Amino acid sequence: MANATGATLGTQSTATLSILDNDSSLQFSAPTFRVNENGTPVAAVTVTRTGNVTGAVSATVNLADGTATAPGDYTGTPIPVNFAAGDAAPKIVNIPIVNDTLVEGLETVNLTLANPTGNASIGTQGTAILNIVDNDSSLQFSAPTFSVNEDGTPVAAVTVSRTGSGNGAVSATVNLTDGTATAPGDYTGTPIPVNFAAGDTADKTINIPILDDILLEGTENISLSLTNPTGNASIGTQSTANLDILDNDSSLQFSAPTFRVNENGRVVAAVTVTRTGNSNGAVSATVNLNNGTAIAPNDYSNSPIAVNFASGDSAPKIVNIPIVNDTLVEGTEEST
Repeated sequence: MANATGATLGTQSTATLSILDNDSSLQFSAPTFRVNENGTPVAAVTVTRTGNVTGAVSATVNLADGTATAPGDYTGTPIPVNFAAGDAAPKIVNIPIVNDTLVEGLETVNLTLANPTGNASIGTQGTAILNIVDNDSSLQFSAPTFSVNEDGTPVAAVTVSRTGSGNGAVSATVNLTDGTATAPGDYTGTPIPVNFAAGDTADKTINIPILDDILLEGTENISLSLTNPTGNASIGTQSTANLDILDNDSSLQFSAPTFRVNENGRVVAAVTVTRTGNSNGAVSATVNLNNGTAIAPNDYSNSPIAVNFASGDSAPKIVNIPIVNDTLVEGTEEST
């Protein structure tokens, strides 16, 4: 106080007036929240109240699509947040999440605080992001085509891969159907289960027994398909594949039905044996000679003749048959 007239100022001539703020600030407790896509509500998104707690205040949490979309991934209904007079305890916001079977990776929802009431305002953390962690797996073949040599050993190169989340155990079935190969003559067609334990994302090898027959068939194929996913698994884009069985059989035969030689004591140089089909591995056969109108040993030497092909060798082989140049007038003679 000052400028007193007709009076003097006492010792308490000054005083302080305190203006008590009755305003509250509402905001998210963190810039980012996280939830696993398992169908349960989010329990970690919280809104806090700071400042004066006198009087009731409220706000609304609005949800908008980020990479997640409503209603497929979450429920987008706005959520009210209410604080009673004197209440400063953080409030939990429960946002229902849809547990779909799509392999989507991490998806986001944008959160915004709006529409404050009472003596409330929106604080600096008025927005936040909710991350939805995908719990789905995709199972598929690692390649569109596999191959195996027809040698009776199991196929060790057909693999099934798991992508996406490794949470939870998942499985599927590999079905085998005839292409140009047929079961059980060329392979065992029993369906094969494929299992991944929780946390396991390592490729799984499928062993398919192959029958090593002696037929000259060329390359044959089996159609493979993945079906019956379990757990949080779906079948990926590479849901089918082909298994090529590479024939390991060779065919040996004469190059022509008839050969001809003049009876002049020289060896036959035109009788040839050919190899067709697979050239892997060494193969052999024996040329046997039998009397036709020509008689051994007077007209030819009938000792059996070995024909050998080394591994990788498919060049025709010449068979030399000694002919006896006699002095008889016999006409054309034959040996088979």
